[in-house]
Amino acid sequence: MNSFADFPDADYYDVDDGAEVLQHTDPDEAIEYHLDGLDPVLDADLFAAPLRVYAFKTETIAQQLIEQLPGVVLERLLEDLDEDYGRPEELTAATPKMELAARAFIDTIVREYKVWRCECIGYTEVNVGEWIAKNKPEWLSEEVANG
Repeated sequence: MNSFADFPDADYYDVDDGAEVLQHTDPDEAIEYHLDGLDPVLDADLFAAPLRVYAFKTETIAQQLIEQLPGVVLERLLEDLDEDYGRPEELTAATPKMELAARAFIDTIVREYKVWRCECIGYTEVNVGEWIAKNKPEWLSEEVANG
């Protein structure tokens, strides 16, 4: 069985392998969020079963796309300008300075862009009772006090 140490590149964790929004950067945080508010008596089946915690890694923008973007952006910009301001039936060719500027523009955008798409890189199963005893023993005290 995997452990969280098997996923050193993980950026996020969740108990839902199809989560649309990932926010937990720590596996214990994801587990606590999932369990918080559940009743150990009413939800006993959830507490008895192992809990799968999925590890996610943020994807990177493909290098091939990064290399293509300056040309795509520059071509589109020149087409738009030519449509309104260019010579009829003649396309403006990109100059070396335009190409350098397009490369610098794309490099800045890619560097500043925050990628949110992630891929699931695996999971580990957690014994809920053991996790609570180790990380949230006060929950057990509350159960006894309220029980």
